[in-house]
Amino acid sequence: MQVALFVLESQARRRLRALWATVLACRLTGVDAAPPYFDAEVSYVHDDNLGRAARARDAVDDDALLARGGVNWLTPLSARSGLRAGLGASNQRQARWSDLSRAEVQGELTTRYKPFTSYAGPWFEAALTGAVSQFEDSALRDGGRVSTEIATGSALTDRLALRLGYRYTLQRAWREAVFDGDQHRVYLNADARVAEMTLYGTVGWQHGDVVSVSGDGALARGGAVAQAADPAFSDGRHPRTAYRLEADTWTATAGFNLPLAAGLAFDASAAYFDADADAGARYRGWRVMAGLLFRR
Repeated sequence: MQVALFVLESQARRRLRALWATVLACRLTGVDAAPPYFDAEVSYVHDDNLGRAARARDAVDDDALLARGGVNWLTPLSARSGLRAGLGASNQRQARWSDLSRAEVQGELTTRYKPFTSYAGPWFEAALTGAVSQFEDSALRDGGRVSTEIATGSALTDRLALRLGYRYTLQRAWREAVFDGDQHRVYLNADARVAEMTLYGTVGWQHGDVVSVSGDGALARGGAVAQAADPAFSDGRHPRTAYRLEADTWTATAGFNLPLAAGLAFDASAAYFDADADAGARYRGWRVMAGLLFRR
């Protein structure tokens, strides 16, 4: 789930870069606010370790279809700053592990300040995000999360931009403490334009709670903070348990964005994660996404 958020975050940041330029231009020309804009996404997702299992024999893969849409408002605050508010919803349908299909509603408030008007001048950003998720048939995962983020970045050239950020996330499940948690994450993102295409990559490090699903009781004996039977991944022959552990996680994302028409683009990316838990468990895996992004 966290890796999915990393990938979607990269896609959203690229779309917002041009929009921030629009809102500041509106302020410079005396326009009070840019009109609201709508964005949507339909993507195919493949995850080769859906339950974040530490052992290869416990790992399961799955395909999913993600549909997302939202409305956003951009308001200039001064000639060098702006405010963005967004409200969106998404639905992800799993092909095999249907209990983990989920719907989510998310809201975001972001402000950006650019102290210098030069093209390559740095900017600073702060954001607050909240989301509520409901799963198809895994009530122990239902819950909400709140994230705060600070970031800075700069366009080094007209084709290369960097972003450095820190995010803190607090997650709470309504029914089961094993899916509670908090994480601290730092990351570095780069966007590079090549002809009409944008190449992007993100590397990140995260410390905090992770959840691993396994049939191995050694995870609990090794120091799991919380645990609970997980019917979503269990059957009569393979009962599995969800364990919450503290871990250091490295992530890397790489992808490209190709415009197809006005307001329409094809986006594809791959994300790799590698987590080392304090209890000695280690899990890793890949997540691949490809889909269409739309904005009007």
